Amino acid sequence: MNTKRILAAVLTASVAVSTLAVSASADWNIKEGETLDPGLSIGTGNWLAQVYNTGNPDENKPAVDYGVDLSKIDGVRVVFTVDEDPDFGYTFFEGAVGGAVGISMNGGDIGLEGDLFNKYNWPSQAFWGMEYTNAEGETVNTDPNADDDTSNDNPVSLKKIGDYQYEAVATGFDNPFTDDGVNEVGCCQVFIQQWSDTLNYYTVNSLEVLDEAGNVLISFDELGKATVAGGSEEPADTEAPADTEAPADTEAPADTEAPADTEAPADTEAPAVGGSSKPSTETGAEGIAVVAGVAVLAAGAAIVAKKRK
Repeated sequence: MNTKRILAAVLTASVAVSTLAVSASADWNIKEGETLDPGLSIGTGNWLAQVYNTGNPDENKPAVDYGVDLSKIDGVRVVFTVDEDPDFGYTFFEGAVGGAVGISMNGGDIGLEGDLFNKYNWPSQAFWGMEYTNAEGETVNTDPNADDDTSNDNPVSLKKIGDYQYEAVATGFDNPFTDDGVNEVGCCQVFIQQWSDTLNYYTVNSLEVLDEAGNVLISFDELGKATVAGGSEEPADTEAPADTEAPADTEAPADTEAPADTEAPADTEAPAVGGSSKPSTETGAEGIAVVAGVAVLAAGAAIVAKKRK
């Protein structure tokens, strides 16, 4: 066996994984010079806004209450844009964008563990793929929902509404107030996650919380600033949370992984979520996945070299 060839193959595989790690680092863009609303959390692929929070003095999180009737919440509509990479534009964009849209409620009558917590803490509806125009000017659709095979469909499809702009609508979520007789919760938050293998970043243009009839209860702009809509009372004068950092020692339920029948990257587990509000941004899952990928690719390269002895 030629040892030099094996080592060369392993090195090549490692470089390939390094490139993959860079491409998988895409996240939500933040406008330069703009100030995010304190109730908005962005990180590790998540864009998460607070609809309601009783507050947690231990974590320096004041109460947030926009007067939204939480018992009316049924779904979420998100509009986002795939941003042009400053160096490569859309040259390497191949529509490999997946994620999930969801509503999370916990605390109060739901508690921080048990059956109700597992049901309502991090439910989400997944999407994968999209219609886009490739570098050759061809229209391509990577969404498995677009073909005749229903075995690999996802709950949500991204609807193209502009140049590299998409709409995701997820409805029909269980509501703890109407479905399980809950009278109060500690927090309610809405979010979009993205699991991507692309150099391009993304900008959330708007996120709307919907009732069962599709009416908007409250909306958030790209900075996380809220506008209360019809069906909701006017909010009381409350301070926005001053600290958007999440506790790092909490875990999210394991049922938010990307669907097994898609090509989502391996580090697609939901972020850790605390009892008061927000996901941890220090999960470390990506680093583990990359290291594992190096080992797998390196092993594969070594096997190929051995066969070519």
